Amino acid sequence: MIFAIYRGPRDGPDTRPGSFTKGRLYLASAEVDDKVVVDVQKLRLTDDAGEDVRIDPENDRFEYPDEVYAVVVKALGPRTPGEVVTVDEADDDGEFVSIAGMGFVRHANVQLLDSVMLKPGMMVFDRSRGRWDRVRRVDECMRIQVEDCEEMRDCSDFVFSVSDGDLTTVPLLRCLDDTGRDNIEKGGIYRVKGLDDAGMLVVEDDAGEDVSFEPGRFEFV
Repeated sequence: MIFAIYRGPRDGPDTRPGSFTKGRLYLASAEVDDKVVVDVQKLRLTDDAGEDVRIDPENDRFEYPDEVYAVVVKALGPRTPGEVVTVDEADDDGEFVSIAGMGFVRHANVQLLDSVMLKPGMMVFDRSRGRWDRVRRVDECMRIQVEDCEEMRDCSDFVFSVSDGDLTTVPLLRCLDDTGRDNIEKGGIYRVKGLDDAGMLVVEDDAGEDVSFEPGRFEFV
């Protein structure tokens, strides 16, 4: 299979078949019948409505990158959940993808990234600054700008929040001890909002209020 990113029509509304989202990544393959290629001049992919759509490979609505990014969502050898990897191939059924430097792994172990999934406001861990930051802007090239930083940087410079084998927009934390505060319970799961000026972890309690604690009192889910 190949990667296809929908870029939309050059001018005016898109009147051709298929329901697609601008910036979304799709898996496409040559049209086949009983695993026999019947038309190498057409690509088949599934649109947002779950319908099979045939497109011309020269269709200017799509871009076909050789490599795409993915986030590890399940432990994968030396790769840890939340880490960004480069995917350079997918098998004919889309069940396995090839990670650069590792080879083929189950697709379920990673989640392919596109600019639709990366949204302003989501939290990412900035490796260079050693802290969680809020995403301020994302461009079509998957470069990210975080708050308090003017530079647009590659998404592989960041670690993403993962919970239960899926990408989340904000990191989830488990409280490790009794804090002595109302609306924060030992063993409870809470959303992290960032760090305050003193370097304390800001979490949202059960009442929806932001409260600050020492980072050692929580662990990532």
